[in-house]
Amino acid sequence: MGVSIHITPLYGSHTSSHAISHLLTIDNFNILLDVGWTAFFDEHHLDNLRQVAPKVNAVLLSHPDLSHLGALPYALRHLGLDAPVFSTLPVWRMGQMFMYNAYLSVSAQTPFSLFNLDDVDAAFELRDRFHLLKYQQRHLLNAHGVDKLVITPHAAGHMLGGAVWSIQKETETVLYAVHLNHRRERHLNPTTLSSFSRPSHLLISAARADSKTESSKSSALIEVIRSAITQSGNVLIPVDTAGRVIELAVVLDDAWHNDSFLRSANLVIMHDLSSRTFEFARSMIEWMSDEVVKRFDVSRDNIFDMKHVKLLQSVKQLDSLSGPLVVLASSVSMEAGSSRHLFVKWCSRAPNCVVLVDRPEPNTLYASLHQHATRLQEAETSLPPLQIPVTLRRKEYLKGEELKKWRENERKRKAAEAEEKRKQEEEQRQKMELLAKIEEGEHAQRQTSSKDVAMTDADDEATGNESAPSEEADEKHVDEDVKIVEMMRRYDIRPKRANMECYPFKIAPMPFWDEYGQIIDTGCFMIGEDPGEGAPSRDSEERKPETTTDVDLLREEVPAEFVEENMTLDVRCAIRIVDYAGLCDGDSLKRLIKEVEPRHVTLLAGNEEETTHFKQYVVSQVFGSGRDRDSMYERADGCVVAPVDMETVDITSKTSVCHFSLQDKLIGSLRWETVNLSHIAFVDATVTEERDASGRQMLSSMDSDDTSAGMTDVTCREDSGFEGGKKVRAGDGGHETVMIGTVMLNQLLEKLSKAGLKAEFAGGALCVQNADSGAVVLVKKTAAQRIALEGAFSEEYVKIRDVLYEELIIPR
Repeated sequence: MGVSIHITPLYGSHTSSHAISHLLTIDNFNILLDVGWTAFFDEHHLDNLRQVAPKVNAVLLSHPDLSHLGALPYALRHLGLDAPVFSTLPVWRMGQMFMYNAYLSVSAQTPFSLFNLDDVDAAFELRDRFHLLKYQQRHLLNAHGVDKLVITPHAAGHMLGGAVWSIQKETETVLYAVHLNHRRERHLNPTTLSSFSRPSHLLISAARADSKTESSKSSALIEVIRSAITQSGNVLIPVDTAGRVIELAVVLDDAWHNDSFLRSANLVIMHDLSSRTFEFARSMIEWMSDEVVKRFDVSRDNIFDMKHVKLLQSVKQLDSLSGPLVVLASSVSMEAGSSRHLFVKWCSRAPNCVVLVDRPEPNTLYASLHQHATRLQEAETSLPPLQIPVTLRRKEYLKGEELKKWRENERKRKAAEAEEKRKQEEEQRQKMELLAKIEEGEHAQRQTSSKDVAMTDADDEATGNESAPSEEADEKHVDEDVKIVEMMRRYDIRPKRANMECYPFKIAPMPFWDEYGQIIDTGCFMIGEDPGEGAPSRDSEERKPETTTDVDLLREEVPAEFVEENMTLDVRCAIRIVDYAGLCDGDSLKRLIKEVEPRHVTLLAGNEEETTHFKQYVVSQVFGSGRDRDSMYERADGCVVAPVDMETVDITSKTSVCHFSLQDKLIGSLRWETVNLSHIAFVDATVTEERDASGRQMLSSMDSDDTSAGMTDVTCREDSGFEGGKKVRAGDGGHETVMIGTVMLNQLLEKLSKAGLKAEFAGGALCVQNADSGAVVLVKKTAAQRIALEGAFSEEYVKIRDVLYEELIIPR
């Protein structure tokens, strides 16, 4: 039988919600693709995940933001998820930053107990939980009876470390590609999805499939900021914690460097872990664009040595800055964090401006502003100011007389505890002294000679009954002391001191070794903190407020209460939309899927309109054939699906695949060609009804009419599903020529230039002309997997054909 593949969206399909999670099942092996959560951290949103979490065998994470891994700590603690997690290094590290900042932001305004920082640390534990892979690093999953399941991450281009996951088993290749970016950015290379050709399955997001191409986003952003600074206004840009904010920081720092007018304003990035986030980004140059890597290798110039960006942690720190402010503040939903507080503070002043650079999360303050800005762009006349009801929550510590009274009570309580502890220690000391005296007396009694004992007996006989009462009292007292000593001897846990003291002797610990030699502690050679070492400590400088008073309050664990304030905001500041989400627009997404040409497409994330639009396009343009509309949809039936949440879809390929066991004799006679990760060869053989000693069907060689002579060459596995009783014979005249590979005309142009042929594009084809004879040869694509070579049979024709053959694999 072939490979069985099923896909079940858990949440995120046919909705505007950004949080996504999907369950991919390959031959009873369950793979959880992302485990996101919304900005509200609603437990009911994870009800579908709760049903399948205990059955998950592996987790693949594509991006580090909350939409892709926000529910990971909660699922591991409460939902029974107990599976290894796979991601790239930046997704692991920046995912921690997202989760830390999310917890700190939410817990600062409301009681929060769904998870804590310890749960985050446990979820991102490298030794027990996380497994980090590099781009194009193949990892074999062998568990639960599933063999030869290989996962490989490829660049997605959306966030640092973002991945397109390739999941392969035998002849099936499943690509999980959500949230891609085809553009080359300042710090990221574009997605490598276009390097794949004809994968068996493509799981892709339909988000933004109906959007149009926009250009010059950087210049539009700078102009909006410049306009606000000209009016002495402040600019608020709600951003995420460690994802798209990195690209924005690089772009704006470069603009500040080149424009003296912009330098009159302060450029600030604000959230609880801002400096730590960019410290980690500074150490991940190898994951960034080729230009960034080359710039660092040649001149040791790190793009994150930003001279114009100030990294702050709290709104209070802005009071020390003068002049206009341009603040990139988290969170992007504006439901918590600095962005919400700054908006409440700045929204009533007209010169100020809020720039929306990301997609809106439904039912958030950010979404309300995005809708209003969209209406402003579409309206022909001005609209009245926006009125938004907002609830502002904050944690307030005790202050003034209440704080003094609490500190006095704490002082008294600690003094009482110290006095109680002192008394207990004094009692314990007295008991130990008493026991020591008893032990000394017992030792002295043991040294008494037998003569003294005899004399004592004689004296006792002489005294007679007069000393009996006194003797009985002494014996009773001694018995009690003996019992105490015996009890302390049995249960004494004090360390025994040696009779003879000696100098200490310690054996030097042996160094740790692996297959490459001695393991070196990189921390000894790091300047500053090693970004690969654990999570930030609870009392790190990132989480400490700047003022001395707040530091004291935090250290003393001063009681706090949550204060809630309801207000209606009169929004008079400017609201602008500049799309800097770093995602493919609709035109680019459609062009990308046509280049890849998957055999089966599953649409996952995206709202109802985007999903419907994209499905119609894929059916008509990717799987469409001819002008017959009925035949077009008949061909695409089952090849393009858009399941809803908790709808399990069988996407098993409709191919007949048999598994054969080849003996060394036959393997040695074949001519193997390497195609991607596989080796292929043609075999001419006959399938017969004959079976070997174990009952398996067999293939006989075509070399002889006697089929029994070659029955030991190839054997078919019992689980192949091939039914006997039929005789299938290949032709003796060889096989049809098959060319395997993908030829891109722009790449072919470079190859022809290296071969000494001058080629140029003309009418969508490559044109090569002989200057002397005037002979013209055209190379053009006539279909998705067809390329035509037209022209006079000349020297140029032969050279071009040879170059094409070098680009293709031709099994013989």
